[in-house]
Amino acid sequence: MIEPTSEAALKPCPFCGESNARVLVEAVPGRIHIFVHCSSCGARGETIGANLKDRYYPEAIDIVTEMVAMSGAAAESWNMRRGGQEQ
Repeated sequence: MIEPTSEAALKPCPFCGESNARVLVEAVPGRIHIFVHCSSCGARGETIGANLKDRYYPEAIDIVTEMVAMSGAAAESWNMRRGGQEQ
């Protein structure tokens, strides 16, 4: 797994309260999974995935742009709290 830099500020873990969650990228054959993971308690946020088998990226920047957007979506999902409110 690699850990991309994300401008999105991650809130503390909703389960243990620690502030050491990170956006992680997991590459598996033909797919990329991006999610937030708390290294204290192991909580994991929603997985945002992309199927790469059917996509064509004429330039490397295209896939990087998509991964940045997916990282933002994973961070946004992590930051949502009970009742669908971001607090």
